[in-house]
Formats: sequence, structure tokens, C-alpha cells
Amino acid sequence: MFKKLILVLVSLFLLVLPNVKAGEQHTIDHIDSDLGIWPMIDLTFPLYKDKVSGYLLALPIVIDADNKMNVNPLVLRGAIIGHVTKNTSLWAGYDYNANLTHKVNFNEKRLWQQISQRHTFKKFDRLTVNHRFRVEERMFEHIGTAVRLRYRAGATFGLGDTRRWYLVGNDEILFYANKTKGRDAGFSENRTFVGIGRKLTPNISLEAGWQPCLINSAGKKGDILRHYLVTYLTMKIPYKPAKPAPVKKVASLPKDETIIPNIVETPSEDKLESPEPTNEALEVEN
Repeated sequence: MFKKLILVLVSLFLLVLPNVKAGEQHTIDHIDSDLGIWPMIDLTFPLYKDKVSGYLLALPIVIDADNKMNVNPLVLRGAIIGHVTKNTSLWAGYDYNANLTHKVNFNEKRLWQQISQRHTFKKFDRLTVNHRFRVEERMFEHIGTAVRLRYRAGATFGLGDTRRWYLVGNDEILFYANKTKGRDAGFSENRTFVGIGRKLTPNISLEAGWQPCLINSAGKKGDILRHYLVTYLTMKIPYKPAKPAPVKKVASLPKDETIIPNIVETPSEDKLESPEPTNEALEVEN
């Protein structure tokens, strides 16, 4: 069922492609020499048993521009996750992106909805394939609301016997579904990430890698290729079901043994009458 839903969503995503003008080619205009850093930190925690979880993320995107380190923007994210099955989840979230370098108010408020799914293989369990489809409503004060569609496919590959080290990679394509001030509908970005991860504990992992981003220059000729170093610290508080109250055990007897009640026999009226005298007693009386 959910595989069919994923296929439908991806098909709808592909319907946006005709918004790109026929014959339009995205060529790299120049390579941005400024290095960016994405230090992501997130936390997942249970809200209702193992069915609903909460999600928090902080991402200060640091860009080294003209030998000046600037945070642009600061991304704060929160979401609620519904775990439909073990491998399928539905997300609903809100982002606040604070742009700290622009003099005018260029902050962004963003609503988004997402479906995620992963696949594991019994015969080749080192490999896990995952993909997600996300719809975003990006709200800017001076631009309006831009609807952006995102699809990402990725995989992880465990290393060694313990598989605490693993390789990770993914590719994500982003498209705008509508036209807004200063930006047409169509291609927005393509992000590729390759890196290595380490499971520090069963619920904490750290990833680091390189992420080149091909960005539509929005009105300029050609696209821009930027490079980012990405670190990703992810933490999870697992759901622990409440332990049932201990049941007091009643000592049981072996099957061969039975309890014989101690019955005190009550004398009958006949037994309460005086006994007849014996021959010896008669002799004494006589």
C-alpha cells in the first residue's frame, strides 16, 4: 500500500518538471570558492508509546565568505512523526530560518509534510536503502509563499563485523511548484552527500562528509556550485514500555500430594448415653 503511495507521490513530483522551460539547460556558471559548514544536531523522542515521536533539529549554516565566518541562516526545526509501520513514517513539521546577515527582514517560516520509507534486505543486511518525499510551504514577508517539492534517495552500508562504522550517501533534487517574486517555477537545487558514520552508542550516531550543491541562480545566467562540509549528530530517546506489576506467586503442592482436612467427629446422641455395665461392674454392685 505504502509503496504504491510513494510511487504516486513521486509521479506527482515529476509533473513539476514541465514547468522548466523546454530546452532549458542548467550549466554551472561558476564554482563558489567560499566553503560552507553544516553542523546538524537532532533529537528524536517518544510522545505516545512507539506510535508517535517528536523531532527537534538545530542547523547553524556557517559560510566562510571573504574570510568572514557568517551564520546564514540559523535553522530551527520541529516535527511530529507518526510511525505507520516499522519502515514507513509520516511527518508534519515547522521550520524557522533566521537570516542573520541581511539588513532587511528576510526570515523564513516554513511548514512541511513528509513521507519516509526504508528498505532492508535479509540476505544482504549490511545495506539499507531509504527515500523520502517532502512538500514545503516557504513563507517570506517580502516574497510570498513558495511551494517546493523535494525527493531524496540514499543508502547506508555497514562496515566490519560490528558495523559500528558505516558508509552513507544520498542525492536530493528540489523543485519549485509555483512562481514567486524573483523566482520561476522549476529546478531549485540538487544536493549530493557522501560520508562516513559511526555509531557511538545504540542511540547516538555521528556522520561527517562532503556535500556539493548545484543551485539555480534565480535569474542569473547559469547555476552555482557550492561545497559544504557536513557533520550530523543524531540522538534518539527510545520508547520503553512500562513494566507490568509483579504478580505474587502462590506456593503450589506437588501433584502427588493432597491435603487431608483435619475433621473432628462430633459424637452422636447414641454415643452420649451411658454405656451398659460390664460383668465386673455388676459384681461390684451386687
